[in-house]
Amino acid sequence: WAVESLSQITDQNIRQNAALLVEHQLSRWRGQPPERDLRHDPIKQILEHMAATMGIDPADTDHPMMKALLVTARDDNPERVLATCEHIVTSLGAVGPIARQIDALFNISTAASKLVHCSLHDFHVEGSEYDKAFQMFKTNHCNRCKDRVPRPEDWKYTEEFRQEFEKKHLPFIRRFNQTGQGYRLATED
Repeated sequence: WAVESLSQITDQNIRQNAALLVEHQLSRWRGQPPERDLRHDPIKQILEHMAATMGIDPADTDHPMMKALLVTARDDNPERVLATCEHIVTSLGAVGPIARQIDALFNISTAASKLVHCSLHDFHVEGSEYDKAFQMFKTNHCNRCKDRVPRPEDWKYTEEFRQEFEKKHLPFIRRFNQTGQGYRLATED
């Protein structure tokens, strides 16, 4: 539709600018954001637009909902954590009131606290976001582990990988959740 619409634009400059915008969006969808792309994170951009339609100013990063939405967008993809070792597994932990509200309003669950696990040695660390939890996890476990198996440099967290990974580790996460330390409702964020 967008490409067909381009042919209807008679002004040469406007048509060229519109064609560039279409090409940039197609590049983003292919996972190849244009150089200097200010919209490199489509999840963040979508959540900011949705927040704005609900009356939340996306620029107000002190607003509790906006703070949580920024963490939600950043933690939507655990690739940076999982790349460190094939034994690392991630899951969700405590789900506070704001995380439940975000899940209900935005249909995204990564506002909950995050758990980083070692499926080989059965260690785990929980934090409000992946980066904090993972930093502590690396310090306490990974940095001195002799069994560490980094993923290949060109490895990517794809949808196909996610599905296989979740299926493989579902029993591990279920067992962990049964301890009461995993996915659980919390009264505070």
